Amino acid sequence: MSTRIITSVAVAGVLVLASCMQDNAPSSLAPTEASRLTVPGTCVQNTFTVITSDAKAYFSSTKDPVFAKIDAMSAAWKAGGSTGTTAATTPGFAILRQIGIAVNTTRVKSTATPAQGDKLVNDVFTCMNVSGYTYPISFVGALSADGLFSVRNGAAADAQFAVVSRGFEGTTALPTTIPKYGAEKSNTSLPWHVSAGEMLFYGRLVPTSVVTGETNAGYAFELSTLPSGLDFVANPIKAGVCTIAAGGKILKDHDGVGADFKAAILPNSGQPNFCTNPPELLTSQLPSFGDAMHRVASLFSPQPLYAFGVGGSALVRDLSFLGAVTYTDSLEFVQPVPNASVSNSTTQFGTPGIQVRAFTRATHTPLIGIAIQLDVIGNKGSFIDHNKVQSTVGPDGVATFTSYYIDKAGGYTITATSQETGKKVTSNLFNINGQ
Repeated sequence: MSTRIITSVAVAGVLVLASCMQDNAPSSLAPTEASRLTVPGTCVQNTFTVITSDAKAYFSSTKDPVFAKIDAMSAAWKAGGSTGTTAATTPGFAILRQIGIAVNTTRVKSTATPAQGDKLVNDVFTCMNVSGYTYPISFVGALSADGLFSVRNGAAADAQFAVVSRGFEGTTALPTTIPKYGAEKSNTSLPWHVSAGEMLFYGRLVPTSVVTGETNAGYAFELSTLPSGLDFVANPIKAGVCTIAAGGKILKDHDGVGADFKAAILPNSGQPNFCTNPPELLTSQLPSFGDAMHRVASLFSPQPLYAFGVGGSALVRDLSFLGAVTYTDSLEFVQPVPNASVSNSTTQFGTPGIQVRAFTRATHTPLIGIAIQLDVIGNKGSFIDHNKVQSTVGPDGVATFTSYYIDKAGGYTITATSQETGKKVTSNLFNINGQ
């Protein structure tokens, strides 16, 4: 009897299927062997057989709730016809939610690896229609010991639960109970995102600083969403890490505003601390099935960062790479301070006034939100500086002083001092003419 044998050949990274007629005896697939009719990254009916096989390799029990959800996704895909991947998207997120809940629990086989979970997740996504997903994405880090893998939906009821890493850091006060990184809603009465239904948050620690030339002073991590491209401006989130070394700050590589744009996230005073005074756990916040992930998120959600962007906001517009770094800061006067006439007017030095730029020395990352103070140090006119004038560094990295004036003639130099680090820079010598 002639039996058709399907063989696959990889050519230039593309899987090519070839068939030939051979007189070979038929052979049955092993129970966990993926069908040769399934091309990775392409959804066909048999893909759900592969997903089930993936789940059997990853989950401890074939009676786990995830298997019923795989059946539901398969049925939705089949009923959807030409739009099957769209129909299967919501059931697919239900599977992903179960994976996130199960990670690091006995629901997952003790012998299962993050790579096996990664294959399961990618095969599920293959049969979904999710903006930003292209086969394959590596979820290995997100499914590892320090990873973050959580599904949230657009409902306000889901917004009260933060997304936090499974990796914990210990302190004397709270041993092994503090998540290393994560994000939470700034307002838990509002949904995570108004235009997205289901969302997957996935994150991983990264070993090196996310900002070239700077040294890690705490954890650096990647936190992303699928669908991608969500804008959290109208309904923002707070993100951060628990441990920052003395002198460390948070720097964000802000993918949403161009590849080269980076910003420093600085506290209003002192250093950000995400781990003190965790909110009290309310039993009403726990689902009836005692979801351990929700329990941890409710207890130990990260506290807010301050002074990110305009207006002293800590709220992150989009998610990409964040990390705590140690840096050497630099200050410079944007232009030499000009000569002027004696005045008590805010326009003494013209428009826009005296400007000081604040940035990191290695990467010229703007130090948004820090306060800069001007002081007279060189004074040939016996001027006494009664006002300590301060201005805050804006998104462009510049602090502008429109109200600084000197009301006595003489020759002067002034310093600009960072109130955050004590760094100083001295101006040129300039003259104030008049009485």
